[in-house]
Amino acid sequence: MIEYLYSTNYATIDHEPDFSLPHHIKVFCLAVQLSISGLEELAARKFRYNLHAYVKDLDVYFSSVKDIYSLTTLEHPALRLVVIDAAVTEMRNLLQEPTRSRFLDVTSAVKDFQAEIYMFLIEHLSRPMDTELVFAELCDECGPRPEDDGYEVITECKNCGKEKLLEFY
Repeated sequence: MIEYLYSTNYATIDHEPDFSLPHHIKVFCLAVQLSISGLEELAARKFRYNLHAYVKDLDVYFSSVKDIYSLTTLEHPALRLVVIDAAVTEMRNLLQEPTRSRFLDVTSAVKDFQAEIYMFLIEHLSRPMDTELVFAELCDECGPRPEDDGYEVITECKNCGKEKLLEFY
């Protein structure tokens, strides 16, 4: 938090298997407790980025879901929305074996997570379930993209269908 107050950022050591997801959850909770909305937003952005860019281990994702739902509330839903969006985006894969039973165990154990997935799906009926997300990745020799390495993607608005340019940094 002190680092954020001086520099509007905070550093992590992002190594496998969790790539600092537990750290971002703790920072998010501290930001909520101290009412520092900028730090709250930054922690959620870093959590989302690391989850989507690096984490391949479903146990890390499932553990994050449990932690998020035990530590956060609906008044500050940013991290919940990240894990819900990930679940909905990957629903087809999560409902196939061998991950199906593990996913159902988590949704059974974390009832709010299950209910919020249902609510998300109801509120976004037009969202296609079989859309594949494509992330720009570098080979093992080049390593991961730096955080400030932006790119642009043209996509359709999921509501009206118009093409939109999205910039990611």
